[in-house]
Amino acid sequence: MPPAGSAASSARMRRPPPRPTPAAAARAARAAGVEVVETVLRYADFESADEIFSTGNASKVLPITRIDQRSLQPGPLFRKARELYWEYAHS
Repeated sequence: MPPAGSAASSARMRRPPPRPTPAAAARAARAAGVEVVETVLRYADFESADEIFSTGNASKVLPITRIDQRSLQPGPLFRKARELYWEYAHS
């Protein structure tokens, strides 16, 4: 399945270049001593997570507050990632 924001026709897929917001958020987190592991996430990873957040150009760093019937609260890692991203963006 093509990544979100991709366009496909025949055997060719076109997609935008790597997104700067997720990369910036990861760099800022690493610089602050947060371990960042870039890997393929499966649905089970989200089901067992203590907190979930999204990074992207439109929403920057946004908490995910529900998965299936389970409610989630923005947690300390989300708050740290958001703070670090905004510090980076405004520097």
